[in-house]
Amino acid sequence: MTFQDHSPRIVWPAPGLPALLEGETRRVEFIVAHTEAGLDPLFSWARRLALRDRLQRRRVELAIDYLEPLERAAVGGLARRYTELPDAESLRFARLVTHVPRGLSPSPPRSASVLDVMVGDAVERPNAIGILAARDRLALAFASDLHVAAFWQMMAEAVSRFAPDLAPKFLHPGRLLDRFIDQANRLAAQGDLDLVVLGGDLVDHVHPHARRVSQAGETNVARLVEALARLEVPAIVLPGNHDHRSFPWRPRLPGLGAVGIPAGRSSRILRDAGLWDPWPLRPSDRHILRTEDDSGRPGLSYHLALLAPATDFHLTVRGMRLVFASTGRDVLPRWREVEWSRLAIVLRSLRSSWEDPDCEGFTDAQLAAMTGALDGARGAALFFHAPLLHPHPREPVEKRLDRLDPGDRDDLGSRIAFERRLFATGLRRGVVFRNVGPLIRTLASHRNPLTVFSGHVHRSSAIAFDRASLRLQSMPFAAPQTPDQPVSLLTAPALGHVRFPGSEPPGYLLASFEGGRLAALECRPVG
Repeated sequence: MTFQDHSPRIVWPAPGLPALLEGETRRVEFIVAHTEAGLDPLFSWARRLALRDRLQRRRVELAIDYLEPLERAAVGGLARRYTELPDAESLRFARLVTHVPRGLSPSPPRSASVLDVMVGDAVERPNAIGILAARDRLALAFASDLHVAAFWQMMAEAVSRFAPDLAPKFLHPGRLLDRFIDQANRLAAQGDLDLVVLGGDLVDHVHPHARRVSQAGETNVARLVEALARLEVPAIVLPGNHDHRSFPWRPRLPGLGAVGIPAGRSSRILRDAGLWDPWPLRPSDRHILRTEDDSGRPGLSYHLALLAPATDFHLTVRGMRLVFASTGRDVLPRWREVEWSRLAIVLRSLRSSWEDPDCEGFTDAQLAAMTGALDGARGAALFFHAPLLHPHPREPVEKRLDRLDPGDRDDLGSRIAFERRLFATGLRRGVVFRNVGPLIRTLASHRNPLTVFSGHVHRSSAIAFDRASLRLQSMPFAAPQTPDQPVSLLTAPALGHVRFPGSEPPGYLLASFEGGRLAALECRPVG
């Protein structure tokens, strides 16, 4: 977060937003933050940059093409959010363009690999350069709701000591992430995986301790970066509502069921471990929804500095457009910012918001950027944390809502009236709060294959949305897109949690695209 030795810092590429080099591409570009008045010290620093290929155990030297100053306003979409941080106000920025002496390509049968960025002999940015072999097919794994946190290790130790019979069933989010990485690496070694997308709630909260700010290297975000360093394909991340949360809950009963601890055993384990607090709710618990610390630093700043310097961006990978958008923070603690006409929806959702909190949703600027990013794409995938709809697990979506029609009017009153009608269907628990109608219009207006990936609700679902008739239909995960190319609305299970003991196991979605069209889809357990 800070320039302890005043050395330059690579803002982009980053572990969760790598530079992707396809085919024989040799150009490697960097956006660098620094404190120097001139560029000469930067040249000396840049000459020490190199890449490290961990799989082939080799160092790849970089040749400098040019280095130029970059105005803060000119920093592109891949790093713009970082430049908006309070800590970045006093920094200067530069663009560094380099190339490798020869083309890089994965060793067959791999079709993708990843490289670290080095400064001298030290890793500056792990897994920040992705290498993709030239081919038309794109295979990606979408995992959401990792909920990495130091607290779960404390609970794992308590379960192992005071309830050893539950230890094999304890769902440690960090260990589940390790299993996912192992599975992803096996798929990559076979040439069956090119990219991992992590769809939000990557950490449960930023700082390990309640109401106490940690050093950057001690945060749960730093723990996640360390875990992802083992991944052998590039990963792209976007934030969820938990990634904005600065501080944790005190140890309490609600929430332990998500890691497999039965409700009847939870209080005894907490008591024996010295963590028991009999109060279900305290006034001080309000701090868990804080998204800034006492100094005004956003919790998301650690995500932007350590993982990915942007939250809304798009990339073209193997001819396919990938669009990423943030659905924002929890809406409930920001009820004062909600339009008066929408406030009734917030109040009506109070009963479910404890388990299924709504996320803020999309601004007009975000929706316009999505529409522009989709323009001209032969096939596209959208990724955002909170889903459009949250269907019941044992009931087809069409039983409650057969058409998703926002109408022709697009003023604020019409948007809110449509949101109210959708809320009445029971399909709007823990979803995108604002501007659902314009989002649907964006999806319906794109004429080529389109797949939407979300998470947040800790439950998988797959829905086909027909753009012409606006009809909805639940579909099996094994079904690829049909020739008439409807929109596929997919929601992933949680990778690090379950909704309650005995429900759907932790898992992720494995998808394959050919010519931009969803050709294969599978929901895989991670256990």
